[in-house]
Amino acid sequence: MPVHDVDVAAYVRRRRNVLLLLLFAFLTGYRLFLARSGQFYWPDEFRYIRALHLLDALRAGRITEAAQWMFGTELGARPGYVLLSTIPGAVQAFALLLFDVNKASPSFYRIPAAINVVLSIASLALFYRLLRAFVTDPWFALLGTLAYGLLANTNLYARHLFPVEAALLLHFVSLVLIVEAPASTARPYSRAIVAGMIGGFACTTYPGYDPFVVLVGATLAAHPAASWRHLIVFALSVGAVLAGFEAVALVVTGSSFLLDSVRFAGTLVVQQGAFEEGYRFIYLYLLDAEGLAGAMLLLLGACYLATAFHRRRGRMEMTLIGTAAAYSR
Repeated sequence: MPVHDVDVAAYVRRRRNVLLLLLFAFLTGYRLFLARSGQFYWPDEFRYIRALHLLDALRAGRITEAAQWMFGTELGARPGYVLLSTIPGAVQAFALLLFDVNKASPSFYRIPAAINVVLSIASLALFYRLLRAFVTDPWFALLGTLAYGLLANTNLYARHLFPVEAALLLHFVSLVLIVEAPASTARPYSRAIVAGMIGGFACTTYPGYDPFVVLVGATLAAHPAASWRHLIVFALSVGAVLAGFEAVALVVTGSSFLLDSVRFAGTLVVQQGAFEEGYRFIYLYLLDAEGLAGAMLLLLGACYLATAFHRRRGRMEMTLIGTAAAYSR
């Protein structure tokens, strides 16, 4: 490749990276701006308080009581979320010691909201990384990341103390581990184990994203270096994490974490309304719920399908030409 072409390629790559960093910086600032208020607007956010009770129990040396705060039918299958929430809870404790923050002040709970924003930006970075792995044109990856980053739901809900951002980040990490596994690796069991354990923990963080585990498993099954044995190892790793939480729940509460999760699922329609909108055509949902960002996603999807079809047709034509040439000899 000529030196001039190398310089141009490096310039374009730097320009693209700068645009990506500007996007991350803008979305971080915007979401932090939104996080100035809105905490505890939804009843589900009060589950975060369990992490603070867990830390109080640990400080007092009451280990069993601390573990009990992770479980319960009303928690809705989220012991992993309570565990992860002890991290922003510990930051809040340091804020109390260093800055004498008023625990009754709304600003006290902007700390976990700000951490939630950081998690959402980390998820966006992994989303771009996945797009780069699947899309040949990096500009399409940047455009897709822009559309995903501008989704109304993501920007508005990042300020709330929900477990969705943490769970999504864990699932993305699990998927990246499989997608970026080298094709030359003969036995990628270690990646299957780690991805399965992370995916299992994500299931205990927010059950709404549980189907993501199936997506990761399907990606593993399609990996050129994997076999059905790797898929079994992945599934066993997911099950091992769930079994671990189940064992702790049985010991400290005497009830089944898995059964409590099933019972909670049966209360969703009663407590949180109907879900008819979820059955509408995806293009109508994207246009109604996301507006311009939804239209961008639809356009990107159409462009990607058209490009994939065009390239596949080109490969088929080359195969037919090659076959015809072979028979004509």
